[in-house]
Amino acid sequence: MAKTYKIGVFGPQQVGKTSLTLRCCGLNPFEFTYGPTIEDSYRKSFTVDGNPCAVEFLDTGGSGNYDKIRDQWISNCGALIYVYDISDALSFGRVRQQLCDAQTFLLNLHKKFPTTPTIQIALVGNKVDKQQMREVSEKEGRQLADKYEATFWETSARDAKGFCDACIHLLKAMGAGRDASSFTTEDSSTALKQPRTDWMQLVLRHTPEWVQQHPLSAEYRGILVPIEAAQEIDEIDSAYGSDLETKVVNPSRSLSYEENGRTYHTFGRTKYWGPNDKRACELLELGHKIWKLVLPGLYAAPLEGNSSSFLDLGTGTGTWAIDVAKKYKGSEVVGIDVSDIQPRAVPQNVEFFLDDFNLENYEERARYDMIRGRDLYGSVLNWPRLIGKCFKALKPGGWLECAGSSLPIPADTLEESRVLLQWKQTFVDAGEKNGMTFDVRSKLEWWLEAAGFVEVEVKKITVPVGGRSKLGKMSLKRLDRGLFDFSGRLLSEVLGWSLARITVFLAAVRKELRKNKARVIHYQELWVRTYDPIDYSEMNTLFQVRKGLAIWEGEQDSGILDKTES
Repeated sequence: MAKTYKIGVFGPQQVGKTSLTLRCCGLNPFEFTYGPTIEDSYRKSFTVDGNPCAVEFLDTGGSGNYDKIRDQWISNCGALIYVYDISDALSFGRVRQQLCDAQTFLLNLHKKFPTTPTIQIALVGNKVDKQQMREVSEKEGRQLADKYEATFWETSARDAKGFCDACIHLLKAMGAGRDASSFTTEDSSTALKQPRTDWMQLVLRHTPEWVQQHPLSAEYRGILVPIEAAQEIDEIDSAYGSDLETKVVNPSRSLSYEENGRTYHTFGRTKYWGPNDKRACELLELGHKIWKLVLPGLYAAPLEGNSSSFLDLGTGTGTWAIDVAKKYKGSEVVGIDVSDIQPRAVPQNVEFFLDDFNLENYEERARYDMIRGRDLYGSVLNWPRLIGKCFKALKPGGWLECAGSSLPIPADTLEESRVLLQWKQTFVDAGEKNGMTFDVRSKLEWWLEAAGFVEVEVKKITVPVGGRSKLGKMSLKRLDRGLFDFSGRLLSEVLGWSLARITVFLAAVRKELRKNKARVIHYQELWVRTYDPIDYSEMNTLFQVRKGLAIWEGEQDSGILDKTES
């Protein structure tokens, strides 16, 4: 009896997944009328190197509504084919995200079950018959395939030759046509003898070298390094003593990709605008030092001495969380970030989670005395929803502290700051386009009150940029060195600027900043307190904010509140 191999066909909607599958199965897709489905199954017989075998194709739905079940589809397949439309750049971007998500899932799967067989992957660009409408070059496709150790093919549903060739290649990689164990629907317990991809090495390849040099915790072991290196890590860990240990949750998701010479996180679906490489971490540390100079301590909220639990949203390098843990030795401190850039050796009462604070369910029970959200502008999918989540996660009487800054504008005339005004406008435009606004300061107080917070306190701080003071020099240094960090990804991915245009524009901004003029950044530190326990049943059904702003309606199935103009 011929062995059966299962191949999953993935990709966004309208890229021709079903047409390619039908054509490969010997059917004419143009004779069928079909609508979008969750999944379909097709079967075809192949002969590989003279040996018969069968393939069961799992044709998956491309809608974003099925993201939560895509991992289950992957786990049931021995090979994956990802399809995009060469005439639709947006479909290429969505396939990039699906590949990233698949890699994350497979790494986690390998961590739990080290003997899990390697799953083969092919990337297929469809609709090559539309060459005159091509938006994705063959080079771009090959580069994406190389990044994820996938084979690359281009094809058309008119003959599906490239798709069929990809299937044959995957079947050979899975062991069809030779006496080798394979991951099939009939025998899914045996591992591949000659796996094409070592996913652990792939993680190493995408992890910055300076991150790899940190001592690794027990949970991190086997994800960033080969198993045989674990003994060396044990020796490194023991050198730090028993009172230092980190607890990093889901570290395998922390992969980075390079863009315009900088590295960015690839975790989740919230695209944070800042890089996560060594240079970016140095700027985060500098920003932390500035905050320590402008505030009387680690926070402005009047916390009581018995505070025992803290949550840091967007913890970055984790320095604030570590400082709080040292101050309150008996407390519990949790930091959440989409980039795994925190140190490995930290106090035992610190716990770092690799996750997206927009989506993480940290509000399931009221457990925190304080939640900190500093410099989150431009990285929040929905502010009222986030504030509601924080309200639920705080103990009665707990504090939420939010802080952020404006952009520097000269104190003399606006005419002389035209380039800085243009720079500021790019943030506004990018926030409107990607739905993660930077224009928060004027609305934040109203959102907090609408969520049920009381005792709203606002502290406005003016920080010099430039000049002779230590604070002014530090602020100018952070802006001067961080121009590309703050703007690069927003200008390129969101606003569509070319690298040359970005370089010229930021050079003009830097030149203006370095002029010996009186400039300031306006920081706003805002802290609020929860009241007595209330009924949360209607908490997220309606956020009605001041007339003229917006009405935020209750949670939809997508988990994100819809915004409608009032």
